[in-house]
Amino acid sequence: MKATKLHGFRVAVWLVWTSLAVLLLSMAVPSFVGAAAASPGPPPSFAASASGTSSPLVPAADPADPPSSTPTLVATVGVGTQPLRGATDLANGWVYVANARSNSVTVLNGTTVVATVALPNAVGTPDYVVYDAANGYVYVVDTFYFEGTGGAVSVLNNTSVLATVGVGPSPDAAVVDPSTGDVYVANCGGANVSVVSGESEIASVPVGTSPCSLALDPVSDEVYVANEGSANVSVLSGLGVLGQVTVGSSPDAVAFDPADSELYVANNVSENVTVLSGLTVVGNVPVGADPSFASFNAYLGAVEVANTNSSTVSVLNGSAVVATLPVTGDPVWVGPGLTGGFAFVAGWSTNAVTILNATTTLRNVTVGALPTYGIADPVNQLMYIVDSGGNNVSVFAVGYSVTFNETGLAPSVAWSVTLGASSNSSTTPLIGFLEPAGVYTYAVATPSGYELVSSTPSSPLTVTDAPIVVNVTFAPLPTATYTLTFVETGLSGCHTSGGGGWGSPWSAPRGDWGSQGSPQCCHSSIPSWSVTVEGVTKSTTNTSLSFSEPNGTFSYTVDAPSGYVVAASVPASPVTIDGANVTVAVTFSRCTTSVALSITFEESGLPRWTTWCVTLNVTACSAGEEIVFSGLSPGSYGFNVSPVKGYTAHPEVGTVRLSTYSVTVNVRFWSAGHHHGGCGGWQGEGW
Repeated sequence: MKATKLHGFRVAVWLVWTSLAVLLLSMAVPSFVGAAAASPGPPPSFAASASGTSSPLVPAADPADPPSSTPTLVATVGVGTQPLRGATDLANGWVYVANARSNSVTVLNGTTVVATVALPNAVGTPDYVVYDAANGYVYVVDTFYFEGTGGAVSVLNNTSVLATVGVGPSPDAAVVDPSTGDVYVANCGGANVSVVSGESEIASVPVGTSPCSLALDPVSDEVYVANEGSANVSVLSGLGVLGQVTVGSSPDAVAFDPADSELYVANNVSENVTVLSGLTVVGNVPVGADPSFASFNAYLGAVEVANTNSSTVSVLNGSAVVATLPVTGDPVWVGPGLTGGFAFVAGWSTNAVTILNATTTLRNVTVGALPTYGIADPVNQLMYIVDSGGNNVSVFAVGYSVTFNETGLAPSVAWSVTLGASSNSSTTPLIGFLEPAGVYTYAVATPSGYELVSSTPSSPLTVTDAPIVVNVTFAPLPTATYTLTFVETGLSGCHTSGGGGWGSPWSAPRGDWGSQGSPQCCHSSIPSWSVTVEGVTKSTTNTSLSFSEPNGTFSYTVDAPSGYVVAASVPASPVTIDGANVTVAVTFSRCTTSVALSITFEESGLPRWTTWCVTLNVTACSAGEEIVFSGLSPGSYGFNVSPVKGYTAHPEVGTVRLSTYSVTVNVRFWSAGHHHGGCGGWQGEGW
C-alpha cells in the first residue's frame, strides 16, 4: 500500500483525534460585520484571471498604504465530528465543512450554523468540498483511506442531498471547470480521474498512478493532475489527456499561477518544486523539508508552499524563492484569504495559525486542536480555519472588534447599530463590527416602545489596536392609554316607586288618590347594564361607561338588563385601539315575550265581605280585596268598575296598557256624599 506523507498525516489526525479526552467547545459571539472594502480576491478553489507579472516582493496594492489592521479571531463555531476541509458557495457566502467522523456537512453563514446535512449514502469519509458556480451545487468527496476502495461524491443543493455519484477508489481532491461546470475528481487510490457533470459521472480519464491533487488553468480550462505514485503530472483538456510531464518524487500538491500561466508542483519526497509551463519543465526549485501544500496568492502574484518538517513557508515567483518565512510548527496548509493579501498557515502540531502579509510573518494565533485546512469566504470577508481535533472552525476577519452590548430590551426585540458605513442588527444583546483603525461615528436605532438612555463611550469612536465595547442602555417608554367608551341607546329610565314597582300602571289626570297609585315623576337612571373587556367587567345605570386601554386588540361582551337584548354593537368585538380613543355604540331593544300577563284590581274603602265587580272584556266579581284577570297578552285593555250602592269608585273607568310586566290597579271606594276631589274618567299605562 502506498503511504504518502500527506496521507500519513491524515491518518495521524484521525488517531490523534480519537485520543483527545476533551474537545474544544464552541464560543458564542456576536455576528460581525466587516468594514467596507474593495472587491474580494479569488476563492481558494478558483485562481484569479489577472494578467501580467507582479513583483514577488511588492504586493499588487500600493506598499506605501499597508493594511491598517490584521486578521482577528472573532469566533469559534462548533461543527461536526473531525472536520477536514470545505468550500464556499460564492452565490450566498455559505460555507460547507465536511465532517469525516460524523458523515455530515455543516453549513455556516458567517458565524451561524445554518444546517447540519447528513450524508446517509456516503461510502467513506466526507473529506474534500468544491462549489460549482455553473449549477450552484456543492460537491462533497467521500473517501476511504485504503487503496483500492471505491469512493463517491455527494451532490448538495443548498442543504438538500440530490444524489450520490460513485467514482474511483479513494478520491481525495476535486476541481471545477467553471466554463463547463464539470467536476474533476482525483481518485488517489487508483490511476484515473472521474468527471462528474450535474448528478452523474460522465467519464473516467486514465492518468498516472495515485492521482491525489489537481489544479485548473482557468484560461485554457486545462486540468493538471499530480500523480504521486508515478512522479509525473497529467494534463487534461475536457475528457482527453494532452500529455504527461515527469516531475520530482511524490508530487503531493499543485498550484496554478494564472498571471504567468505556470503550474507549481510541490514534490514531497524530493523536497523541491517543479515549475511547468504547459508540458514544459521551466525549473526545479529547492524548498524546505517535506513540502506538502501549495497555493497561489493573487495579491502577491506568487505561490506559497508549506514545508511541514521545516516549519517554513517558501514564497516562489517563477523559478526563484523570493522569501522563506518562519511559521508555526509543522504547517500542513497555506492559503490566501481576506482583503489585503493576508495568508494563513495551519500548524497542526502547535494548534496555531501563522498570519502572513506579503513576505512578512505577522503573528501566530492559537486556534482549536489540530488545524488542518482553511476556507476563504470572499462574500463575507471571513476566513475559516478547520480545527480537525477540536470539532470546530476558527473564524477570522480583518479589523479590530467594536462590540455594542445592550441592556434593557425584552428578549428577542430587534435593535440595530450603524457604525461608519456598516450596519448590523440583532435580536440578542450583542452587535459586533470589525473595522480598520480610524475614527467612526455611530448611531443606535431605538426599537419601538423604548427610549435610548445612554451609550458609552459616545460617538465618535477611535478604533486603534484594541477591542472596543460600547454599553448601550434602553428603557421601556411609559405605556400610552386610550379611552374605550361604550354608549347605549334603547334603555328607558321612566319608572315610579309606588303603585306596583317599575313602570306606573296608570296615571290619573284628575284628583289625588293618595299613596296607593299616586302619580310619580320619571327618574334619570336606567336599568343597570355591564360590559366586560378582556376579563374586566364594569356596570352602570348611566348611558355610557369607559375603559382605559393601551394600543392593541380587545375582545368585549355586553350584558343587557332583564327585559332587554343587545340588538347591535358597532364596532363589533374585537375592537382595535391604535393611537386614538374608540367609541362603541350599543343598541338595546325590549324583549318580546309570549308569557301571559295579568291585571290585578285591588279595592279599598268597602266594608268587609262587600261584593264589588270589574268588567274587563268579561265581568268578574269578588267579596274580597282583589279581582285578577290573568292569561293576558301585551296590549291595551279598557275596564269599568261597577257601582256599589252608597259608594263611588275611583277610578270608575280607564285603560291599562300591558307590555313587559303585569299591572296592579288600585280602586278606592268613597262613601256617598264624600268629596274626593276628582271627577271624570281615568287612563293608566303599564310599563
